[in-house]
Amino acid sequence: SITPSSTSNKIFVISTLMNVYTSSTNTYYGAQILRGSTTIQEVQSGHYNNSTNPLQMGAHTFTVLDSPSTTSSTTYKWQIKNETGSGTIRINGVNALRGPSTITLLEVVA
Repeated sequence: SITPSSTSNKIFVISTLMNVYTSSTNTYYGAQILRGSTTIQEVQSGHYNNSTNPLQMGAHTFTVLDSPSTTSSTTYKWQIKNETGSGTIRINGVNALRGPSTITLLEVVA
């Protein structure tokens, strides 16, 4: 979370999803970044298709410039959705050597 110092300031959100894991061999997932309960960026569905090993790892980085128009503490988070309904999708699920997922918030003074 971040507390903007002025309602006219913006928040630059830099986020990386790490270690995306699927338990199914043919899985689509969707993701979105939220400010509180408000979607600020939807991410195109990722698709993993591997007939021999459903485990997939990778880093997916996204940026967005948000205008929260508040001086209250504001929380940003990810939501991940399984678009195919089969299998499990997790982040930070495996291979700690690649590091955790992150959300970095920078206040941009207007």
